[in-house]
Amino acid sequence: MISPKCVEGAETQPYGLRTCEMAHRQQLFMDPLARLASAGLDWLPFFREDPRDLRIRSFRFNFLLTLGRHAEEGYSMENMPEAYDVWLDHVRDALRSMNMHIEDWQGIWPFDFTAEYEMGIDPDAAAMKANRFWWCEQNKSINRDCHNMPGCWLPQGHQGECQPNYERGDYVKVEFPDETTGTGEWMWMRVDHRDDTERMVFGSLDNEPVNDYAGRIELGSQLAVRYAQIREHKKPSEFQP
Repeated sequence: MISPKCVEGAETQPYGLRTCEMAHRQQLFMDPLARLASAGLDWLPFFREDPRDLRIRSFRFNFLLTLGRHAEEGYSMENMPEAYDVWLDHVRDALRSMNMHIEDWQGIWPFDFTAEYEMGIDPDAAAMKANRFWWCEQNKSINRDCHNMPGCWLPQGHQGECQPNYERGDYVKVEFPDETTGTGEWMWMRVDHRDDTERMVFGSLDNEPVNDYAGRIELGSQLAVRYAQIREHKKPSEFQP
């Protein structure tokens, strides 16, 4: 049995093996948030691992270790659906703690739990994503969705800052100002992940720029963008280039 730890030098780290390697490597990259602050920018190219990805990989690794222990107790690859059922039960418990019930919401606005499971998303995180998704859909259905920021899942007139529900695979339209010509342009970016604390979204440019940005960005460039620069938000099923 493989231990869910790894050894680097004399220290034993409480992570999956792959996660230890990734956590060590990400120290080689400069934090794009610090670069934004120092340059006074609203967007910039970035090249780094996202800590959230590390948590996802760690969960997947440890979940596979759990499956390995279950194999000794009679589980096998042939009954993987049972593993999904175990994961989904944890999601149900997390949703009940929010006073949300799958039985009440899933039949009205289906959330893709299977995709979350296959990506190795933690049950608590999947429950939070489903909660946001359902409330966003309900607000839109009764014309009470927030219009202050594209993608905000809270209702109109909510207190505090907007909370956009940008998920991996979504598309956001970003305003790119051009200080040289004074004429900016709007381009689509495909979302990889977001940081609600820093209020930034990370992803890849989905347009060929018209303006010249001194070679800093091009189709496919990895970008970090502030929420304030986002002008539109679409789910993959709604997006037409």
